[in-house]
Amino acid sequence: MEIHQYQGWVEKFITALKTNKDNDVLSALNGLKSRLESDHLAASQGKLKAPKGVKNFNKLAAIQAANVFFTKWIGVVQEHINYAANTGDWITDFRQKYINDPVAAGMTPKEQVMANVAKIDNVSSEHLQGIDKMWDLGGLPMRQRMTDLMGGVSDLRRMSGIEYFLEQVSPIHVGYEAAKAMFEFWITAVLYHGWTNPWETWMVTKANNQDFEGKPITVIDSYDATTRAQYELTPNGKKILKADGQPLVGDNIYVLTSDNTWYGGSKVGPIHHSSFMQGAPVKCAGHLHTDGGGNLQRIDLSSGHYTPDKTALKRAMSVLSKQMDISDVQTGNY
Repeated sequence: MEIHQYQGWVEKFITALKTNKDNDVLSALNGLKSRLESDHLAASQGKLKAPKGVKNFNKLAAIQAANVFFTKWIGVVQEHINYAANTGDWITDFRQKYINDPVAAGMTPKEQVMANVAKIDNVSSEHLQGIDKMWDLGGLPMRQRMTDLMGGVSDLRRMSGIEYFLEQVSPIHVGYEAAKAMFEFWITAVLYHGWTNPWETWMVTKANNQDFEGKPITVIDSYDATTRAQYELTPNGKKILKADGQPLVGDNIYVLTSDNTWYGGSKVGPIHHSSFMQGAPVKCAGHLHTDGGGNLQRIDLSSGHYTPDKTALKRAMSVLSKQMDISDVQTGNY
């Protein structure tokens, strides 16, 4: 057995993941499997040499140990190959596991949150200072909510605007404009006037169901797991079915979650793309356009909360291709 041969295939695998080259990932996995199988055969035939410095080498025990080793790792590689064959967006999942793992990134939860918030398009340096204070002054439930929204290291779509992040991280779900106005008032007091009031406590007390102009606050729907289940969508044939088994008809919003589940429904009243997963990251979001029978005609990525790109839409289509017939589905209007 030559360990460097295995290392070479693993390095090819990681390089392909970093560059999103699907075919190269599969090539590396198949190459690694072939090498393992070849060495397994050689070991089973007794073609083993005693390691340097080892006396009383027991070839029979070595053959048995080699059989356990190769059986395990050939199985692991085969599981990866099978997963790629049956999962639409498998390369994103592999990247998350091997490239974007938060533990491997060596960042604390707060560092992860701050790094992801810093990537928001319209965030300012003062906003970042405020988010930093939000974490430091906040209790454990608040920190966990911030981590749920902006923690980790991944390719998933996150809140695209600071106002959307604030809307979801707030203890009461108010309109994003009201949340941003309240936040900017709060950080001015915290950064320049010595306030130590936690954001979550102050906002509940101050809001009292009204914005700063005395107008009623629009509450944004945010679904827990039980409510979310009522909005699960199932691709079937050429149709999109709702949780009750009826076809989804017309123009409806959707999100695609990290585990390749679809949620969606009519954008009526205070329902946003962020509502379904309570603002948590998603693979893609946009609109599904179906005919009167529920046949999917078009999918797009129109979402102000997540602002997905064409790569995200490609992921969505890859997942759909494993779940339904997409031969007549168009993409566009994004």
